[in-house]
Amino acid sequence: MSVLINEKGVFTKKITISRHGSSYSENTLSSVFIKHTDKYSLKATNFVTNVVPPLWHGERTLFRIREKSGIGQPIIPYWVAYPFTEYANCTLSNIFSIPQLISEVSEFFTRFNLLAQADETGVNYGLTPLNEKDIINYYETEVDAQGDPRFFLQDYCTFGVDTSGKVILRLAKKFLTEFYIIVDAEFATLLGLSEYVWAATRPNGDMITHNDDVTLFTAPPSTFIFNEQVGDGTDADNATFLRFVSGRSIYNLDRRLSVDVDVTIPHANIVSSLFGEETHEHTLLRFAIADYIRTNGSNHVTGNLIKSSIDFDDELQIGNTDLVRKTENIQAITLLPGHIQAINTYVFVRYIEGGVVQRYPLSVDSTGFWRLVLAFNKKTT
Repeated sequence: MSVLINEKGVFTKKITISRHGSSYSENTLSSVFIKHTDKYSLKATNFVTNVVPPLWHGERTLFRIREKSGIGQPIIPYWVAYPFTEYANCTLSNIFSIPQLISEVSEFFTRFNLLAQADETGVNYGLTPLNEKDIINYYETEVDAQGDPRFFLQDYCTFGVDTSGKVILRLAKKFLTEFYIIVDAEFATLLGLSEYVWAATRPNGDMITHNDDVTLFTAPPSTFIFNEQVGDGTDADNATFLRFVSGRSIYNLDRRLSVDVDVTIPHANIVSSLFGEETHEHTLLRFAIADYIRTNGSNHVTGNLIKSSIDFDDELQIGNTDLVRKTENIQAITLLPGHIQAINTYVFVRYIEGGVVQRYPLSVDSTGFWRLVLAFNKKTT
């Protein structure tokens, strides 16, 4: 910590608090910094950090792919006999942006795509981790017993988003014949997507999906399967795709609310209303995450084709970010009677989890740092 005090007779004092590798800084000055704090007002001039809080706290399993033969039974990994169990569960943590989230989930479905079809034909290279290039080469070069190229659906199951951020699961009938997808319950609600993504055929041949009646899937008769697969699975109908589109944007999965800075100096509480209830918090500074992120979706017509694009402007990802620069609404902070000698500073991240706001210390590793500059201005009449 460093202290910068103006010369005697000047009515402004500044203090700079910096820390590496920790979310808190505890300091006691050798002498009283300010004796009568009620005669001063306070303004934060800088809060710079290179630490980006993740979209949610902890580890979450967004998607689980399961065999239909396991319906109504405890969750059983698909590849019991292979060392690839993790490829059936999309478990993520430390996701710092929506583009990273889209990339990670898309990669999960791509890996499952490759491995599931390799497993179906009995290919087992004994490779750990999965060597995708070898599997792709297998399908490009090998032939079946009849001398025909082996059947391989490149888009067996894919994940993407449209320009508004709505999730699109594009699943082949071949995939839906064997599998269903379980979505994390909270995230399914946030996305406007069913907790179970599946399709089946009634005994009369009519197709039903998760949008029709989820109770048919959670405890279904054995006849409620998707029975489109025939022969060796090379028929054109099996390569037909169904689209499952979420009702809400993937941006809703960003559960961050704000970065909070608590400092042990006598100051007025923050008064706010959350879910209709008044709250009082002894937080000095609050930086809303939404102030630093901007997204734009657009469609462009080129010839007879419509091309979609999403532009992300995430200022938290640029390295050393001064959060004060985007919070012009932070004005002078009222100080209460007291004195300042011990100055302890704590940095938190607020998340909304299950309709409840939770605060966690900012995760700062050995390469992370933050710096806070406070200016005290003496009141004059």
